[in-house]
Amino acid sequence: MLNPDGLAASPEHDPLIAAIGPWRGWMRPGEYTTWLGVRLSAAMWLEGAGPALRDRWRHMLRACLPRYQHTSRPTFNEEYVEWLALAEAVAAAREHFVMIDLGAGWGRWLLSAAALARLRGDLNVRLVGIEAEPTHYRWLRRHFQRNGLRPRDHALIHAAITARPGSAQFYVGRALDWWGQCVVIPGQGLKEVPVPLRRGVRIRQVPSLSLVELLAPYPHIDHIDSDIQGTELEVFASAVDQVNCRVGSIFIETHQTPAEEGLRKIFRDLGWTNRVDYPRGQTCRTPHGLIAFPDGVQWWVNPRFRT
Repeated sequence: MLNPDGLAASPEHDPLIAAIGPWRGWMRPGEYTTWLGVRLSAAMWLEGAGPALRDRWRHMLRACLPRYQHTSRPTFNEEYVEWLALAEAVAAAREHFVMIDLGAGWGRWLLSAAALARLRGDLNVRLVGIEAEPTHYRWLRRHFQRNGLRPRDHALIHAAITARPGSAQFYVGRALDWWGQCVVIPGQGLKEVPVPLRRGVRIRQVPSLSLVELLAPYPHIDHIDSDIQGTELEVFASAVDQVNCRVGSIFIETHQTPAEEGLRKIFRDLGWTNRVDYPRGQTCRTPHGLIAFPDGVQWWVNPRFRT
C-alpha cells in the first residue's frame, strides 16, 4: 500500500527477498553470520587492528561461547537494491551461474551468491573476484575457505581492474577501517585520501587486468557486481561489446556524477533495461521507503538474456 507521496506506508520486502528464510543455527566462538548464513571470522580482522585493539579482541574471543543465532532479512538501506539484483540474477540462472565481483573485498557478494545458489540446489557455480588491496585479498581467500569453498575451484585474482591491462598505482592499507581503496587517478596522490585515514595508507604498484581480459574465459556471465571507487565508467566503456554479448545483469556503485551520466548513456545506447538508478549523495524515494545513497547505484539488465 502506498501513501499519498507514493511511498510504501509500511515497507515490505520484495517477493524475492521475502521468499528466502533468514539463516538460523549455531555459530562457533568468534564467528558471525549474515542473514544467508555466510560465516565471518572475527579473528581475521585482528591482523588489520592496532596492538591495543588486537589484545582486547583476543580476550573477547577467548571468552566467547558457541551460540545460536536467528538472523533477519536485510534492512531497507542503500544495499537493499544490491540484494535484489543478486537474488534476481541467481533466480534467473539456468544450470550454471557465473558471477564476477569487481572490487570483491572479503567476498561478501560472491559468498552471498554461493549461499543463494546453494538454496536452489541445481546450479553449477563459478565465482570470479578481483581485489587489489592485499589484506582484503587474504580475507577473500580465507572467507571462501571458511564457507566451504575452495579458492582453486573459482577465480580469486589479486589485481586491480582497469581499462587497460598492465599495472596500476593503488591505495593500500587501513584494511580494517577503510574500504575505499582504489586506483590512483593520474595527477593525484595521498592528498585525495580523507585526512583521518592518511596515516597507514600508502600507494603501491599492483598488477591490473582489463574487463575484456576478465570476461574472456566465460561465454556467459550471469551477473557483475562492481564497486571500484571511481573508475567504473572507464572500465565499462573499455569493454562495451564484450559486456553486451556476454553479461546478463550488472549492479554498479557509482562515485562521481559524470560517471553516472556516462554509464547511463552506455547502457541506454545498448538497449539494456534500467531497473534502478539512484544518484550518489541523495535521499531517494524508493518502493521500500526513503533511502539515503552515499554512493549512487545503477542496476542494468541485458534483454538478450532476461526480460
